[in-house]
Amino acid sequence: MMKYSLHHLPTIWPEGYTDAQILEGDGTCEGDLRLWTYILPGTTEKVTVRARTTKQDDENMIIVLAADEGSDLHAHYKHFTATVKISPKGDGSLVTWIVEFEKHHHEVPDPHLYLALFNKLTEKVDGHVHKDAICKGEIETEVKCDPHKFYECIKYSLHHLPTIFPEAYTDCKLLEGDGKSQGSLRQWKYLLPGSNEEMTVRARTTVQDDEKMVIALCVEEGSSIHENYKHFTAIIQVNPKGKGCSVKWTVEFEKHSDEIPDPHVYLELFDKLNEKVDEHLHKK
Repeated sequence: MMKYSLHHLPTIWPEGYTDAQILEGDGTCEGDLRLWTYILPGTTEKVTVRARTTKQDDENMIIVLAADEGSDLHAHYKHFTATVKISPKGDGSLVTWIVEFEKHHHEVPDPHLYLALFNKLTEKVDGHVHKDAICKGEIETEVKCDPHKFYECIKYSLHHLPTIFPEAYTDCKLLEGDGKSQGSLRQWKYLLPGSNEEMTVRARTTVQDDEKMVIALCVEEGSSIHENYKHFTAIIQVNPKGKGCSVKWTVEFEKHSDEIPDPHVYLELFDKLNEKVDEHLHKK
């Protein structure tokens, strides 16, 4: 992203970068010259910088950008160079920005605002890349139950799944909250369809929209699913349909690697759960 998309910063972070142009080169190589218009944090003034890529070390993942003549920051600094270095760290990475500068005089402040700009830029690029990495899968089931009853069962009784669907859910504990509100954290032990291996998931209710009948459960650390997926969220939406309702499960996930299969088996589990909840409610 840093190598190929620096001239796309107005798309990635339009609040910080309002315009970008490639003045020389193709925007992907050492020696390229770009022009950015940007707004420093805490200010409203648009300023410009012409910066040339003076170093691009793919092996060590280092890019150096040196401000050229015609840059507004040269009103304060004789020399200004920004270096970004990306290093692997755990499942993610550590992004280090270094600015080398020479002031025109001692009254000029150190460029802390530029470090704040680059720090925010790192967050925005990370969010942009992460957004692209998130995949989705969906499954929808029609059930005979009243939609409000089905939604309320999911809202109030998720910690009773071992009673509703004991073949798949063997245990459940309420770890935080009251079990019926946004923010509640639960832990389930479960078996995936076609498997006899007991797994554990800790999931927090991050969305609970009673009007739209939507609940989102975000998987947290300590879950077996994190062996394969960096991120996993299950969203259930209940919609009225005829005399019953339609129940749609959406899973949003990010794999650790391309070799990891899509979580079709979880959609199969949720599809079966819909049937079990429907049967449970019809027994009442």
